[in-house]
Amino acid sequence: VDGPAQDAEILELAQRLVREISEKRAPFPQVANQFSQGAAAARGGDLDWISEGDLPDPLNEIIATMKDGDLSQPVRSL
Repeated sequence: VDGPAQDAEILELAQRLVREISEKRAPFPQVANQFSQGAAAARGGDLDWISEGDLPDPLNEIIATMKDGDLSQPVRSL
C-alpha cells in the first residue's frame, strides 16, 4: 500500500485473491508472482526457511496458529 487512500482498495483486492486461491481458481505462486511487491514475488512467494520471530509481529502471530496448507486472511504488517 503506497498510501492510506489505497487501504480499502488493496484490502478488497487481497480478499478477492484469497478467495480465488482457496477456491483453487488461482495457484498461490502465480498470485504472488503477479501481485506481490515483496522480494520473494519472483519465486512465487517462496520465502524459503525462516525462523520463528523473523517476520513482523502481526505475521508471526498469525503463522503461529497455522498448519501446513492453511491460508490466512490478508494481514497488514507495515
